[in-house]
Amino acid sequence: ARELAKSQAYSLKLGVRELDSEAARELAKFQGNSLTLGVKELDSETARELAMFCGTRLELESLTELSSEAAQALSAYKGYYLFLGGLKELDASTANGLAMFDGIALHLEGIKNLSNKTAHELSYFSKAYLFLGGIRELDVDTANKLGMCRAGSLHLESVRELDAQSAKGLSRYAGNLHLESVRELDTQTAKELAQSKATNLILCGVKELDILTARELSAFKNNWLDLKGATLDHDARKELKASKVNHLILKNSSVTELL
Repeated sequence: ARELAKSQAYSLKLGVRELDSEAARELAKFQGNSLTLGVKELDSETARELAMFCGTRLELESLTELSSEAAQALSAYKGYYLFLGGLKELDASTANGLAMFDGIALHLEGIKNLSNKTAHELSYFSKAYLFLGGIRELDVDTANKLGMCRAGSLHLESVRELDAQSAKGLSRYAGNLHLESVRELDTQTAKELAQSKATNLILCGVKELDILTARELSAFKNNWLDLKGATLDHDARKELKASKVNHLILKNSSVTELL
């Protein structure tokens, strides 16, 4: 590990499956930008040593388990991006530790489901990006908790269906809300989303909007509304253009429409 850490490469990628704290201490001295490790488990002491890595990217995508103690130790990492996409489950205490991460982006794309308590703890993550791209279904209680998220951008790009009550829960979120995989919106769901505090609302996966749904959605008043995937007739397009949103992206528009 000591010799590998002396590499002058931009990034260091190792398939090693096991790592003790001594080896982690040496690898953390690597002066490149990105450190990728294939470890599947990480105890708190090893996590504490890895957190001393000074590069901008720490990738632990093969990690399948993480204790709350190890999560808290790992959250001390001062880089920008922490990748933990191999985690399939996350309990509340581990989420509490990860929410302390002081970097820019926390990647948790492997998580398929969040309990209410876990969502509540993750909502305390207050940096730029929280990636939860593995979640496909969102119940009302979880949506309510995520609506309190402090991250600048909340990525739920794999959620495929969204009912009105879940939309209402998410509407309290005040950052950039990514819902790229939502394909359909009924009028009530559109009405709730239109009341969203989100700075930017990304709904580019919606396929069609009728005039009534477009009318409800046109009440969104914030910065950016992305509907570039939606087929719109003349009347639905007219309703959306009446919106007070700053930037409206519609299908077949060559440029962002400024309203």
